[in-house]
Amino acid sequence: MSALLLVAVPLVSALWRRRPEGVGSAHSSSSGGRGSLRGSLRLVLGSGQLRTIAGVVVISSFVTAVCGWQFRAMAQQSLGDKDAMAAFFGTFDAWVGLK
Repeated sequence: MSALLLVAVPLVSALWRRRPEGVGSAHSSSSGGRGSLRGSLRLVLGSGQLRTIAGVVVISSFVTAVCGWQFRAMAQQSLGDKDAMAAFFGTFDAWVGLK
């Protein structure tokens, strides 16, 4: 996931430079910057509320990843067999997807 995000940064930057005229102009004039990634980062770091939101997102992502690893480790310990794990996670994901 991290590698894909790192690949996305230059890709988005290149696509943003090739955007049609007028796209994004309202956003850049209201934020006081030219709408760049650096300007957005400055905006987030300059606002206490946005820093708090970013912190909650980072902590939530970390906790979700750790819980996912623990869940898989517990399933592997109790099921053991790869086929049994595949059947369990297939059923589990299907039920979660329906909810």
